[in-house]
Amino acid sequence: MTTYLSSSAAHPIQFWHQNAVQTIAPSSGGRSVLNYLRRDCGLTGTKEGCAEGDCGACCVMTVAQGGDGQGGLVFESVNACIHPVANLQGKALLSVEDLGTVKKPHPVQAVMVDTHASQCGFCTPGFVVSLAACTEQARCSNAAVNREQVLDAISGNLCRCTGYKPIIEAGLFAAQAKTGVDHGAIAAGIAAIGKAAAPRRLPESQTVFTPRNIAELNTAIAEHPQATLTAGLTDVGLWLNKQLRDIPVMISTVQVAEFQGNHHTVVGMDIGAAVTLTQLAPHLLASYPELHEWHERFASVPVRNAATLGGNIVGGSPIGDSMPVLLALDTHLLLQRGEVQRAVALKDFYLGYQQKDLQAGEFLRRIIIPKRPKGLKLAVYKISKRFEDDISAVCAALAFEVENNIITTARLGFGGVAATPIRADSVEANLQGKPFTQATLEAAAPLLEAAFTPLSDHRASSDYRRLMCGNALRRAAAQWFGDEPTRVFTHVEGAV
Repeated sequence: MTTYLSSSAAHPIQFWHQNAVQTIAPSSGGRSVLNYLRRDCGLTGTKEGCAEGDCGACCVMTVAQGGDGQGGLVFESVNACIHPVANLQGKALLSVEDLGTVKKPHPVQAVMVDTHASQCGFCTPGFVVSLAACTEQARCSNAAVNREQVLDAISGNLCRCTGYKPIIEAGLFAAQAKTGVDHGAIAAGIAAIGKAAAPRRLPESQTVFTPRNIAELNTAIAEHPQATLTAGLTDVGLWLNKQLRDIPVMISTVQVAEFQGNHHTVVGMDIGAAVTLTQLAPHLLASYPELHEWHERFASVPVRNAATLGGNIVGGSPIGDSMPVLLALDTHLLLQRGEVQRAVALKDFYLGYQQKDLQAGEFLRRIIIPKRPKGLKLAVYKISKRFEDDISAVCAALAFEVENNIITTARLGFGGVAATPIRADSVEANLQGKPFTQATLEAAAPLLEAAFTPLSDHRASSDYRRLMCGNALRRAAAQWFGDEPTRVFTHVEGAV
């Protein structure tokens, strides 16, 4: 039985659900939203499929007041199986039961019936919620929804029987509707959060402290040095659901004020550690439009809505998709311990497999991406078996600073080829000072293939991964110098 622990960061967790403000004790903050809905509320429309945020059967909708320059409400789908109750703080929660009734269904629910977009029905609630989040956000912004947006909205939802054509049709038809959930009632519900109420404890769960600022975060870390720091829980959630780890105390960083916000400064982008991948996208893509496809292929919408850039970096997975890009962009990290801050280059942060230059009690505060240099050529390729919502076999990010057609700097970041995200230092040195030509890049491709000794696993063989490193440079050369890109990334039977 989890024992309730005290801390200056032991704030009750409050969110609006079922037309009322719900107040939950910190000792229950680690309970998944899925278990809260099904076991504590008796709302069983939300399903458990994979229990790792990969199938979308458990999708629910969170609604927040617009922040970071946004007005109105922000509707987002998230995976309830790996989303903790603690991360609902200050938001509204809508499950499939909250969207409509049999007599008055939500437009998405009605059109899903009309287009025969459901057979067994197990995945249907998740699809409904994901499409509803898309259409409600569009209705809030008075914007149109196109086919690409519908496809993106359901990128984290898996259907095994109906097929996607009627589901996509349903999303397009529903997007034309002028009605849906009551935005005014939701806004009023969110505004009511914060009033004093006795917190209730849910059945056994992990204690989650939710510091609101760095002072409270430092105190919580000092009081509970063995606690696990978390953010979106898109990775730690799998520790709980799949590995059945016992994590009795967590300190959530998603409410820390100093961890929020994207800022463009004279030196580049200053990004808070708790900024989600969804919040990051418009700011990053404005400076680096070449990253558009990489962003769309980075996990899925429900995962991007919860996952933080800081969490992906500190997690340090050798197959994490953010790190190769950040390495190629010469990213630096601002770390803090107590009141002491220090900066470290991302390329020096990873010391070995799951080993980082991070001292006890130290945390990531901000991520600094330098201002885009003149003459930058950037290409990013993700090699995986599925186009979206899949783990990379190799992720390659290639950045060249070019002046007078000479390569002044090369930064080549890779994931999936070593124990850590890594740069190809020897190949970078070989390219520096050479003409920026197709011949130069193609000549360096074999050097990239020889630079790494990746492992073989169920995603790809070592030989395949090495080939993909070289092919990434060959494909970039073909694209930059006007030839038709070769199909070097097409999966060949027996290659993996």
